[in-house]
Amino acid sequence: MLEKSEQSLVFPKKPTNWNVDRPKMLETVSFLKKELDQVKNNKKKLLLFGDYDCDGASSTTVMFLLLRLLDIKTINFKELAKTRDQISLLMKNKINGEELQSLIDQDLKDTKNQVKENSTHIMLSNRRHGYGLSKKSLDMIKDQYDENYPTTIIAMDLGVNSYKDVKILLENNFTVIIIDHHLPDDFAKDSWISLKNQYPDNFQIYDPFLYEKDMNSDYYYQTLCACGLVYEIAKELMSLPEVKNQMLPEIVLFENDDVKVSQKVVLDSMTAITSLALVADCMPLTIKIENETFLSYSWKICKEYESVGELLPILNIFRSITATCSRAPVANTPLINAAGRLGLADAAFGTYLESSESKAKLKYELLENIRQEVRSQSGGAALNLDRDLLTNKGVRILKGNPEEIEEGVIGIAAARASEKWFSPSVYLIPIEKDGITVFKGSMRAGNTNYSCEHFINICNQQGLLETGGGHVAAAGMTVKGDKLEEFVKLSENEVFEQNKNYFYQVSIKEAKNYLKNCQQYLPWGNKHKSALLMIQGSLIGIEAKRKTEDKTIYAYNFHIIDDKKQMIELMVLKKDLTEKQEKILKHFQDQMINVPFVTIGEVYDNFKLNSKYDRVSLRVSTFVEEVNGSLQQVPFFKFLPNELSDFNNENLTTIKAITEVNSTREKKEEIVVVLNHPSINHQYAAVYLRPMWTIKNFWGNDFYNKLRSIFPGRWNDTLKLFEVEKGYIDLIMDKKQKLPKNINLTIFKS
Repeated sequence: MLEKSEQSLVFPKKPTNWNVDRPKMLETVSFLKKELDQVKNNKKKLLLFGDYDCDGASSTTVMFLLLRLLDIKTINFKELAKTRDQISLLMKNKINGEELQSLIDQDLKDTKNQVKENSTHIMLSNRRHGYGLSKKSLDMIKDQYDENYPTTIIAMDLGVNSYKDVKILLENNFTVIIIDHHLPDDFAKDSWISLKNQYPDNFQIYDPFLYEKDMNSDYYYQTLCACGLVYEIAKELMSLPEVKNQMLPEIVLFENDDVKVSQKVVLDSMTAITSLALVADCMPLTIKIENETFLSYSWKICKEYESVGELLPILNIFRSITATCSRAPVANTPLINAAGRLGLADAAFGTYLESSESKAKLKYELLENIRQEVRSQSGGAALNLDRDLLTNKGVRILKGNPEEIEEGVIGIAAARASEKWFSPSVYLIPIEKDGITVFKGSMRAGNTNYSCEHFINICNQQGLLETGGGHVAAAGMTVKGDKLEEFVKLSENEVFEQNKNYFYQVSIKEAKNYLKNCQQYLPWGNKHKSALLMIQGSLIGIEAKRKTEDKTIYAYNFHIIDDKKQMIELMVLKKDLTEKQEKILKHFQDQMINVPFVTIGEVYDNFKLNSKYDRVSLRVSTFVEEVNGSLQQVPFFKFLPNELSDFNNENLTTIKAITEVNSTREKKEEIVVVLNHPSINHQYAAVYLRPMWTIKNFWGNDFYNKLRSIFPGRWNDTLKLFEVEKGYIDLIMDKKQKLPKNINLTIFKS
């Protein structure tokens, strides 16, 4: 839904002071230090228990790295590698079932044996066991630990609504620390206060949503995911003088590792991992304070990702693909999430902590294979959305076939449904639990104003769920087997609105200024995206962009000029085009045309290390339209009038003068300038240069840099010309007397 914005085109403000008072966090830091001191002195054991998604695996990794810096002995994760490599191999070959479960069970036995001999153990929750501190997870914890030997559990990215489960652990002599960022239910706050009063020395929880809505205190950190909270707690702990002095200058990640990792690499890696977790969990990069929009603390950490140094091997691989958090949710974090979706969160954790570059590359390939399996399953579900739909009112409810899709992939299926129907959607599959059928579900709000957290809360109030939790944009749940009909009826009565896409109508000069100024506000992310810029002018060229290796077209560049003689380029990807759009662009590619044109574009951030290209560019925005009876994302650009066929051939022909020069051109270097041809309303020039270094060699670097910085021009492969604006003719004429004899300057005036 497109609508013109009446607001000014402004960027979010940067806080004058990023840090606020955080008494509850400092209280948690103090409690954590007390527990870690006892673990280090072999008075307690420690269990790191994280959720299975990217945020959970990342939280666990950051906490693990903190322990290694403090020289706290941890489980030798690599001793379990053989079994886990076998598990991963089964996933790679898409083999599931009894063989896979048998290996997982063996892995648990091996883990139990290691727990007896090590101070710290790592345990990531498994989707097959249910979300968070499920009954099966609790049973495993109690089974693996000697209840007579004190153990501290640090639960991350889960637990804020698990007060009943935590009470069981406390009653069994465990100490529990919860670091979570999910929204607490109506009973959570009072329940935690009660438990803290009962077990003051054995329980601590940190979740910004439990505290008063004061932006000058802990509530300010509501934009952080669990890994972000763990990271901040770790930084506070490491800033304590008595802790800072104990930190190791270099570490080995696991026992018997050959590779030593410096403290700086570890600290920078903690920053990088946290940044990835923040964008993977769609944490907001802006925050509203007193009706003004500010960049959030999450944005601050994500910005630091751009300037970190050498990292752990897998993170170096990630940063070689893209060095901006704007692109990480597409390029990197789906690999970490994919492992958790298929019950292999350990694979993500192990990959993060791989110290060998060669093995990190192999593990990257493994995660990519796992992601392809996730894509395959979610793609199949997307084809059957109409078949699986239970209601087309309110919140859409779908029920899939568990033989076609694993429960870890249903979140992607829910996202596909929300995109298809522009509504909040829940995708369910039936599973057997203790001999009873229940329905595992995942929810996505889509591009609407609806809150998934709200839906979970009202379902809980009606007694429809066994478990459930999530964020505004996404949630997970288990629906009671005998409550499905009530669940569907409740969803049908929910009301929501689609979010509007507001665009700003700007001149080309304003668009270029926005492109330049936005770079200090990058990266983009949730609640902080590029403005949609409507640009109108004359389309004077459609340039085909080809891949280097096989010369196939992957995109087109639009060259637009306005009545102020300002020129700009926008790229549209070939894969986004409709068949009709591609046919038109292909027909007129690499020709000089002059067509009234309007498009909507946005800034694309593709920051890569050591790249010769600009960090930002303008890309044509896509919006949902009906194409051949179905809805799809379509690039927004229009010819005015709407059909190119309204223009006669005379207006679309290539400039005659240039054509003549091409046919008679000698092999020596030359420059061709064309002015004021009747088929072009705007003054325009085309410059032919062969080789390109002619500018630098004969006109100097200053002229070359000015030419490229103000107007980079474009190479017209069809005409064999380098095209620039008329304004550069004056510069060329000024340099004419310095041209060598073997370069001719020919000017055509028609």
